[in-house]
Amino acid sequence: MPAKLKHLATLAGHDGRVLTASFSPDSTVIATAGADDTVILWSLSDPSLPTRVKTISEQVDDVSTIVFSAHQPRLFTSGRRAVRWDFTNSTSTWEILSTDLPSPSSLAVSRDDSSLAMAGGFKVAVLDLVADPPVPAPTATLDVTKAIGGLAFTPDLGMLASSHDGLLALWDTSTAGRAPRIATLPSGLRLDDIFKPKLTFSPNGRMLAVGTLLGFEIWDVEEPRRPARVATNDYTRKGYYIHSLAFSPDSLNLAVAVTSVEDPRVKLTVWDVANPVEPVRYVETSHNAGVECVVFSPNGKNIAVAGRDGTVSLWAVV
Repeated sequence: MPAKLKHLATLAGHDGRVLTASFSPDSTVIATAGADDTVILWSLSDPSLPTRVKTISEQVDDVSTIVFSAHQPRLFTSGRRAVRWDFTNSTSTWEILSTDLPSPSSLAVSRDDSSLAMAGGFKVAVLDLVADPPVPAPTATLDVTKAIGGLAFTPDLGMLASSHDGLLALWDTSTAGRAPRIATLPSGLRLDDIFKPKLTFSPNGRMLAVGTLLGFEIWDVEEPRRPARVATNDYTRKGYYIHSLAFSPDSLNLAVAVTSVEDPRVKLTVWDVANPVEPVRYVETSHNAGVECVVFSPNGKNIAVAGRDGTVSLWAVV
């Protein structure tokens, strides 16, 4: 169990909030997206001295998700549209991915780089990335009555979790053009349109973490048709809100960013969830402003915190 978090560096390059961030598969690059409609790539060859290597300002308005390709110098962004970026030395090219999804708000790439799953509004689509250009599979429409709040795909893209109508649901996305509901999860958290829940699956696909206004829950989804809530951490003090959650690559730790109306600083807390029935809080630190995103590096050595003050804090897990 790591003993503490050590602050390594602060990345300052955006004019306004940093909306999201993502590490490259080898953990040597981090991409950050801001409300200033730019994406910045930073070299982390020395994590204590990050260096800006590229700024992208085309086709990156309202970016909500950034995902790196697992095996290629490639990046995917979603916002008003889904875009694929290819990098060769100092040059980059982009391509808008064809889909009828309205403003895709969530996307994930398969571990073998063969497929890209996207979700937005009431719909889900999967693109075949092997084809050139990528070929969209038939779009599936989710059986919901209101627009979806939180979204998350499993690592194999075979299942989607969503929050809608004050409910949590699991959907089967393994077959193109279809997304039948697998199960509805009776969450005890407040799930509304104002404080949209944050959803994330563990890398091993066995757990789903849900965070919202009053706390977070961990669900065992290894048997999707019989999901079981295994832990609830209730932030009962008035005004607390979870901004973001992220599992470590080994699925043994959960990073949670939480704030309150009484203290504008965000508390970054890391929980040991090796036994998800009894999560153990073992380290906590602060970010000086609100947080939009928390993410672990794929090697598990670092945590990045994307802030509303235009900075990204980089922490070492030691």
